[in-house]
Amino acid sequence: MFITETYLLRNDFKTHWTQQHTYAQQPANAARGFGGISCLIHPSFSSSYAIHKLSFTNPYTLSLKIGSYTIHCLYLPPQLSLAEVEDTLHSLTIDNHTIFLGDFNVRLGPITGDTRTNIRHELFTQWYETNNLHLWNTTEAYKQPTYQSTNGSSIIDFILTPPAHLPVHDFKIHTEESFGSDHLLVTSSISLPTAPAPLPPPNQCRLQWKLKRLDDLDVYKLYIDTFTQQSQDIIQTITDIQTLQSYTQIEEIVLQSSLRPKHWKWFWTQELEDLAEEKKKQHISWRKSLRYQDDLRSAALWKQYDKLNQKFKTKLSQRRSLLWKQFCDELRTTDKNNINRYIKRRFKSTSNNTRYTSPAGPQQAVEDIKCHLETVFSGSHSSICSPTTGSPYLESASTVTKFDSTQIYSTILKELPSRKAPGSD
Repeated sequence: MFITETYLLRNDFKTHWTQQHTYAQQPANAARGFGGISCLIHPSFSSSYAIHKLSFTNPYTLSLKIGSYTIHCLYLPPQLSLAEVEDTLHSLTIDNHTIFLGDFNVRLGPITGDTRTNIRHELFTQWYETNNLHLWNTTEAYKQPTYQSTNGSSIIDFILTPPAHLPVHDFKIHTEESFGSDHLLVTSSISLPTAPAPLPPPNQCRLQWKLKRLDDLDVYKLYIDTFTQQSQDIIQTITDIQTLQSYTQIEEIVLQSSLRPKHWKWFWTQELEDLAEEKKKQHISWRKSLRYQDDLRSAALWKQYDKLNQKFKTKLSQRRSLLWKQFCDELRTTDKNNINRYIKRRFKSTSNNTRYTSPAGPQQAVEDIKCHLETVFSGSHSSICSPTTGSPYLESASTVTKFDSTQIYSTILKELPSRKAPGSD
């Protein structure tokens, strides 16, 4: 792919394609250069054909040699004199395998279907007729402009080859693709001979080492130290590769597990979480619709919410029933010892394990409890009165009403429920 007017003064474009350049010129006191030609070559093409750049003294040509074929890409600025244009054209080599292309800044009028000619018209026409060159714009893209701007259009970009020697086909001027330039993209295909098969690499000579030098103690020590240092790096690299491969295989075969949030109940799943969140959003939408006093819209939103709510309840019930069935099946098929251990764990987790301890040790804790119980059951608390009412907290034994056997029997028959044995349920 040839590009003219690149303004590239040095270095390459940021691409992995092979590049050849005729760099732009930068006049004194100028902010940037002008002109410049570049060729970008696809890696698959550059690996199949030998490509050489031909050297020329003028800055308006980029010439490449591809096998027996020569391609001259030119950019002839408008400010060049006729003498400079003529010298540039006549300095190029021409044979039956030569291709000329580029921006010639020549307007040929009716020859290419352009609206007018310019000062280079006669010089350029005489040059390509003398060298028996075929101008492909005249047969494949007649009257199609290659340059378009706000000031008008013109035909100044050409492709020329010797007739019948280089079959050019699919010649096309892309009117919709200019890549931000006033010049339009011009493409064509040229049939080149099949690339020759690459030569096999030459046989390498057998490597030999001066192993006798290892008899020298300093050389031997240097070899051992170097080998140890480099082998450690290699071993570390192999370890990293094995670890990465292990993680990759685990992720592909075993798959990753997602962490279960700690605040979820034992029966909760991600599906229930999504349904609950969706139900919540639907309920909020229904609540917000009430402020607009649109009964039809509110009714439709409520119907959607009710449908989601019923679906959520159904899924929740199914989930709890499934887990309960799995638990029962596990109890039926599990060993009794495992069941007893499970019951003990459940009892310990639900029972109250509050204990009194003392920093002085267990014996002091026993003495503290003993003193406390003696104080509680000694009867000395009966004289303690309430500070507000002045009455004792506990009534004396003389004021307690005693029940006789008749009252107890009547209470059992009349006030307790029938057909129920005494005691806790």
